[in-house]
Amino acid sequence: MNQNMSDLYYCRQCKHITDDLSGLFFVEENSTNGFCSEPCIESFYKELVNYFERYNNLVLEDLGLLEEKNDNESLLLEKALKNPAKVYQWCNQLDSKITHFLSKV
Repeated sequence: MNQNMSDLYYCRQCKHITDDLSGLFFVEENSTNGFCSEPCIESFYKELVNYFERYNNLVLEDLGLLEEKNDNESLLLEKALKNPAKVYQWCNQLDSKITHFLSKV
């Protein structure tokens, strides 16, 4: 067989295969986890988001605080990511990084 195999990329969640890297979305900087759609991104991170929501609720409860909802949460998130007051990052033994962006609202 003299045929060369072309580049192969796939969605980390649904495993949809593509030969064009521009057909994938990347959420994390320097990550090889590409996704074919927003639903695949949401599905991949669902359990991680649930974990942090539960953790946040425990912290708020421990501090005796109530969570406030804001109609412009996506704008607040964008602001915090673009211009955070503080950034914290943790790594585990597999060198998986978790980054927190803190901002005043």
